[in-house]
Amino acid sequence: MKDQDFNKDRLELALEAAGLDLWENDLVTGEISRSASKAYAELGYSEEESLAFMENVFKLVHPDDIERTQTAIAEHLSGATEQYRCEFRMQARDGSWIWYANYGKVMDRNSENPGRRFIGVTFNINDRMELETRLYESLELNQRITALSYVGILAYRAKSGECIMANEAMAKMVGATKEQLLRQNFREIQSWKRYGLLVMAEEVLRQKERGQLTTYFRSTFGREICIDIVMTPFVSNNEDCLLVMMHDISEVRKALDDLEEARNRAEDASRAKSAFLANMSHEIRTPMNSIIGMVQLALMNEEDPKQRGYLEKILQSGEHLLGVIENILDFSKIDADKLVIEAVDFNFTQIGRSLLGLFELKAQEKGLGLSLEFDTDIPAQLRGDPLRLN
Repeated sequence: MKDQDFNKDRLELALEAAGLDLWENDLVTGEISRSASKAYAELGYSEEESLAFMENVFKLVHPDDIERTQTAIAEHLSGATEQYRCEFRMQARDGSWIWYANYGKVMDRNSENPGRRFIGVTFNINDRMELETRLYESLELNQRITALSYVGILAYRAKSGECIMANEAMAKMVGATKEQLLRQNFREIQSWKRYGLLVMAEEVLRQKERGQLTTYFRSTFGREICIDIVMTPFVSNNEDCLLVMMHDISEVRKALDDLEEARNRAEDASRAKSAFLANMSHEIRTPMNSIIGMVQLALMNEEDPKQRGYLEKILQSGEHLLGVIENILDFSKIDADKLVIEAVDFNFTQIGRSLLGLFELKAQEKGLGLSLEFDTDIPAQLRGDPLRLN
């Protein structure tokens, strides 16, 4: 008896350490010699309530799990399964549902005897089921994000090179189906070899560092695109893998190329305009310089005040016209970032009188008086660019 008691105590200790609740049913008499009392206690029920539940063990089982549990028991008792296994939810006193698992077996069954002792264990699997639920929801979310992503995504096993994941965006991008992509080995893809992607992939896996490349690309399935591709090494189930994310930037690349072409055309047009202005100003300045030179010579020999007045007005107008030509040239200098503003001493009053002389004759022809007054606060001598001020 002492050995039996010792073995029983040792069994109880082992069951408690493992978190298992032992139960035993007599299939002939229907007597329950041991019940899952620990499970009932976990659910918040008293010992008296637990004994009442023994008459109808399915009273606490979730309605969606009853039929599945009963089927598993029946299949095992009929000999269809070697062992009884089932997972189900039981309702706690506070109304919540807790997951449990039952593992059991008819211990004394043989070919001649259907067996009498149905023994098993019950244990709490609620944490595991919640974790599985969260993992499933996370996986489902990742799958949805991957499926809806406009970025093409592929995943390969590093050692074998086989594709383990591909999304619709990638299939559409390269002109293939997901099934075709999943049958590929990245080390055997000709387009990867041709455009340097295979070298990049091997380097990423060797260095265990992320790699990125932008290139024009013709896929194995004949699609020509400009891509921005990122490769990242990662580990899944203790196995090195390669994640490939590809973005079709063909439209962006085309827009940038068109912009570059438009910029080049604009620069060519600007250079042509500057050359035209420079040539035209040269053609005009050459005869104007001759006219100004002749007027200056005439002034040296003319003593009649009236005639000198006419010649001086011609000289002033000619010099003003040369200034206008210089202003025209300023536009080409601005385009070339070569415009220089002078800083020289000049007489402000003299500039004003020169401007007055340009319009004085026209005013006289129309019977108008034209005069110019200077503010006494403005100094006669200033420093700046008299040509552009004029």
